Amino acid sequence: MCSAAAINYPGCSASGPFQRILQAKMSIHYCVAATLARRTIAESNHRLLDLDPEIARLMRTTNLRRKILSLRNRIRAPRDRK
Repeated sequence: MCSAAAINYPGCSASGPFQRILQAKMSIHYCVAATLARRTIAESNHRLLDLDPEIARLMRTTNLRRKILSLRNRIRAPRDRK
């Protein structure tokens, strides 16, 4: 799940095709798929713009869902002290 801010930030919800490395770095779809396929978070993951089949498959199965946080969940009342 992603925050609405992450999904709405320019480029983050892009699913390709990518012509530049920066486009892949901004894409949540690409970053998640490349990390799962390579089993590491590394700068080298972003040099694979010609997408290997595993990254392409994982990107197709990645869906971004907004995590909705209510104000009630963010703010907690202080506990009564006795």
